[in-house]
Amino acid sequence: QDKWVPNPSSKSEAHLDMFRFVGRLMGVAIRTESAIELDLPSLVWKVLVGEVLTLADIAAVDELFGKEMETLRAVKSQEQWDAHEKTWQVR
Repeated sequence: QDKWVPNPSSKSEAHLDMFRFVGRLMGVAIRTESAIELDLPSLVWKVLVGEVLTLADIAAVDELFGKEMETLRAVKSQEQWDAHEKTWQVR
């Protein structure tokens, strides 16, 4: 199912204006008690309402990343970790 996922790397003034517009639209809908059909994944709306994200929320948006995280969370020893041959890079 398609969901609307904002791109966090969108930082141009035009993109920020679009984010502000969606925020205002949501605010008007709340104030006027009008429903709007904005299909956001739980990964987005949970952050907006202050709920804790789960791995399932992330996997719903990026299935491959979710599976990889499940695999890494199952690692119980240094030997298992080394067997995955993962390297990490922080940007």
